Amino acid sequence: MILTPHLVWLVRNDFLPFAYASARAAPSRGLIDHILHPLVFAVGQVAFALPALLIAAAVVWPRPRPQDEAPPVAGKADAFDRRIVTLLAFGPAAMTVVLSAVSGRGAIAMWGYPLWLFLGLWIVLYAGSALEPARLGRIAAAWASVFALFAIVFAASYSVLPAIDHRYRAVFYPGDRLADELARRFAPPPACLSSTSSAACGTAATSPITRASGRGC
Repeated sequence: MILTPHLVWLVRNDFLPFAYASARAAPSRGLIDHILHPLVFAVGQVAFALPALLIAAAVVWPRPRPQDEAPPVAGKADAFDRRIVTLLAFGPAAMTVVLSAVSGRGAIAMWGYPLWLFLGLWIVLYAGSALEPARLGRIAAAWASVFALFAIVFAASYSVLPAIDHRYRAVFYPGDRLADELARRFAPPPACLSSTSSAACGTAATSPITRASGRGC
């Protein structure tokens, strides 16, 4: 019953999400890719999760002293609850790795972002530590440190690195100037803009063009 609307939509739309994934996934070049592609995806997921795991470390470390222990936050969760949360936390990513290993296709790293929605719940469930004020303070400090680090890296990647690696960055695309030129040449301006890159997105965002299609849109 729950899956029926989704299955109907997939059939009516020619299984479009699967076609998208197939078009974006790296092809298999041989037996080695059945090992290399899932390994690269798994390592990438761990690397991208490190900032969140650093924050979560404050949930379980340091362990409270016996005299300071409070009732655990997950005291009412039974074994079945823990199994369900474990399946939700790790099942989607594990299945993606398995599919990559079976097919030899390379999954895109950003596909992993929605696969870890229940990881935080799993950590809290298995931590067994009460979130007393001192621990909450350490969690907030860890979060603030990670946030500040991300802000510094973000600023450096757009202000310092372009002068070093000379790599194209979509945010620097002169979409506003292109939008002005399109408005000058066409009256009324085109309603849709298509491109093989993210140029269409940046141009549409700064012009009367209401629709755009391209990589990253």
